[in-house]
Amino acid sequence: MIVILMVLLAAHCVTGFAMTTDACWGSTMLEIVHEALAYITLTVVGLHVTGVIIPSMEHGENLAKGMFTGRKRPE
Repeated sequence: MIVILMVLLAAHCVTGFAMTTDACWGSTMLEIVHEALAYITLTVVGLHVTGVIIPSMEHGENLAKGMFTGRKRPE
């Protein structure tokens, strides 16, 4: 998931930068791709957050806290 998010964000940055260049200024297709990448990124982030919340509730464990602290509660 991290790799997918990084690729999406990099592509979003590249298309955003390309829209500011003289060669791509006013390109409708590039704007469509840029906007689509934004919506895809938001969807993937939502799926990722959902994928953390559901197992956390199923297992009774705060996975997000473990990601920040690096520690799980002892079993």
